[in-house]
Amino acid sequence: MITSRLPRRLAGVAFLCGAGAWIWFLTQGLVLSHYDAKAHLVVARRVIDNITPGWQQVGAVWLPLPHLIHLLPTQKLSYALRPSSASPAVGYLALHNEQQKAVMDAALTHGV
Repeated sequence: MITSRLPRRLAGVAFLCGAGAWIWFLTQGLVLSHYDAKAHLVVARRVIDNITPGWQQVGAVWLPLPHLIHLLPTQKLSYALRPSSASPAVGYLALHNEQQKAVMDAALTHGV
């Protein structure tokens, strides 16, 4: 009798640990820190915004749960960019260094 309850309890503990970890990463702004997270967002977007939208876009290679989670409006993509310019770097080294520092600060502090 006790052994039949063990798998359910372990599953419950695993679920609570996973949910707690996801909430912690969400509050820290690190939900997209995994190298594959943006790929999951792309697949999740294809479910809604595609030439042929639908659940078939989730695919069979990856488990569908991450894609379904990414459909929730808790994800925020941000970009660290330089001000618009005709060239990738300005002609003045001091201004270039200032812009480069601002881009790097924004990219590394998730403050975009």
